[in-house]
Amino acid sequence: MIVLFSAVTPTPGYSIEGKIVSVMETAPPIYEIDVIATPPTGIIPQIVTRSDVRLEIPVQESEAWAVDLRYGGNTLFYVEDVQTAF
Repeated sequence: MIVLFSAVTPTPGYSIEGKIVSVMETAPPIYEIDVIATPPTGIIPQIVTRSDVRLEIPVQESEAWAVDLRYGGNTLFYVEDVQTAF
């Protein structure tokens, strides 16, 4: 499964990544993914910047999956019935 998302930060140089924190064994299984934003160091210009993130998740064959993308403990978005093809 491939999860793609974009993050907008107040300055360039942020490191944005997605980290799987748990897989809930429900029907369908739910992948809980935390967004981790690490700010740059030093003097950085204030330019709103978009970063694209791609997270590849190896999954077992299943009819469907769900993804819960979170930041700071809050859900940014929840997608269910993610179809996978093998």
